[in-house]
Amino acid sequence: SPGWEEYRKAEQFLAMMKARNLAEWTAAMAMRAHTESNLTYADRDGNIFYIWNAALPQRPHAPLGEAAAVPAATTDDVWTTLYPLDALPQLLNPPTGYLQNENDPFHFTNVESPIDSAQFPPPDFPAPEMRLRSQLGVALVTSQDMVSVDDVIRLKHSTRMLAAERMVDDLVAAARATNPTGDLAQAVEVLAGWDKTASPDARGAVLFTEWFDRYYRESGSSTAEREARAWATPWSSADPVGTPYGLGDPARAVRTLTAAAAAVRKEHGRLDPAWGDLVRVIRGDVDVPVGGCAGMYGCFRVLSLRPTGDGRYQNAGGDGWVLVVEFTKDGPQARSVLAYGESSIATSPWYSDQAAMYARGELKPVAFSEAEIAAQLVRAYRPE
Repeated sequence: SPGWEEYRKAEQFLAMMKARNLAEWTAAMAMRAHTESNLTYADRDGNIFYIWNAALPQRPHAPLGEAAAVPAATTDDVWTTLYPLDALPQLLNPPTGYLQNENDPFHFTNVESPIDSAQFPPPDFPAPEMRLRSQLGVALVTSQDMVSVDDVIRLKHSTRMLAAERMVDDLVAAARATNPTGDLAQAVEVLAGWDKTASPDARGAVLFTEWFDRYYRESGSSTAEREARAWATPWSSADPVGTPYGLGDPARAVRTLTAAAAAVRKEHGRLDPAWGDLVRVIRGDVDVPVGGCAGMYGCFRVLSLRPTGDGRYQNAGGDGWVLVVEFTKDGPQARSVLAYGESSIATSPWYSDQAAMYARGELKPVAFSEAEIAAQLVRAYRPE
């Protein structure tokens, strides 16, 4: 593995953080001590840069597949050199002025300037993929020609649920066509009146996610099979931000909605509990509602939930650290929030002090200059 015995990762990260311009940053990257990750760069000169960072060996044999072993009889069968940094997929200053990545492959980091893997030497890059969260990210960042910092913060905390936007209208129409009665009829009205968000006061998100989980799971035994059967039009690289959409099996979708409605009523006593009554940020003495959902539902503000044991769920992952930086004539101005606080010690005042702020979608100023640090200083310590 290229990462074995590599001890300079912290040194590289420090050099990247101290870089004053793109040339210094890429020089730090050339250390190749950090062997993975999508990385993005922005500076006061208006440069933005993305690189699909990896330490890829120049193998002496053609790749035979992920699980294929190649006999190494002599040193000629062992790789000795990495592909250089400029051989990795990257994009500098695309004309439409944005970069985005939500842990999908690199191809559609900028949809208008896609990265063609065939233009780079390594032979076995991942296939193009753009999941719903990434698609919503592009929709949000391109929704305005000009954005302020406050706009960025507002858009980042969007609670839109793209899967619902692509499916609910078809589901409601299919269910209404059956002349529903009882809970199915009520479920149809709940979904029809819902705003298709996972905001704390949304009444419909609980029913939709229960339905989606069941419908998607029943669509196949593998992710590829489920994606192909759940949607009327599966995802295509020819339309990376407009697909998938529609119901692949309307009749089964309606049957699944009947089962989902029964499950929600049994668990919560009603079909339309508010999302925030059940989905919470819980840390220390903080127990507050939060908007957002899992990426599979198409939320940009991703939450990874775990049950609390009382019918509710608490955020246990997903968005944790949020940072926005603006380059001004007076230097960088930044705001941030760390959902789980600076301390893992429950008795610390910094254990849960940012939790409610995070739930509300708020950020605090970041101290950058010596004066700003001094103004926020609680105590100072210098080892002798």
